[in-house]
Amino acid sequence: MYDGTQWFTGSQHGERRLFPILIPPDTEPQTVATARQDPLWLDVTRRIEALIREEPLEPGDRLPTETELARQFRVNRHTVRRAFKHLEAQGGIETRQGRGRFVRLPAILYEIGERPRFSNILSDQGVEPRTELLGLEVETASESLAQALSLRAGSQVVHVERLGFAGENPVSISSHYLPLGRFPNFVDCYKKHNSITETLRECGLADYRRRNTRVTSRLPTARERTILGVPKHVPLIVTRSSNADQRGWPIEFGEARMASDRIELEISPPNGRA
Repeated sequence: MYDGTQWFTGSQHGERRLFPILIPPDTEPQTVATARQDPLWLDVTRRIEALIREEPLEPGDRLPTETELARQFRVNRHTVRRAFKHLEAQGGIETRQGRGRFVRLPAILYEIGERPRFSNILSDQGVEPRTELLGLEVETASESLAQALSLRAGSQVVHVERLGFAGENPVSISSHYLPLGRFPNFVDCYKKHNSITETLRECGLADYRRRNTRVTSRLPTARERTILGVPKHVPLIVTRSSNADQRGWPIEFGEARMASDRIELEISPPNGRA
């Protein structure tokens, strides 16, 4: 009588023989067949996806470490690492340098129009904006910066460097340069408001508009990787722009470096014209 044993043909000492396939007790044969067809890292990938669904883990939540999951799934860390890389390539998770792996947040849509304001753009999408001051100093403008601001060579400018957050997640590093001669009280006013728009308003400039924006990309520097928590292979979106007052005089030149996996740019035509 057939007892369900499965066999395969092999050779031993030059003779072809039948050898039994050893199946663990209480294991269905089709389960073993499936396990042989799918690589182990893919099975771990599915288990991590199930973990995210069942916990549940929300976008922005931190995942267990490679060591923790290797122990939980009884596999080696290299298998877990390959599963993580697969999930990251699919856009389900992200790596933040020095902090671990997280369920990926939806990208922030950043509109570049006549009046781009970081806080307003994030607030309109239901995301809490926050900025952290990285540097505030007066320096001598380079030749290219003086030209961008229509200043004489050697003119003094205020340099404001800020780290922008979407909720608790760093998304951009921005450098802003403003003519000190036009805004002599800018440094003191900024310390009070922590806002460029509010500082300019107190300095007598009620409104300003974007003149132009140039968009490029590059890999992050070591400092940018540390501040933004991005891997070295994830490029940054770099925007260089100038703003002007109502008369068309340049009042600010800025450069923003944005994490390309957290920001999407949308370019709006002037005055909404298509």
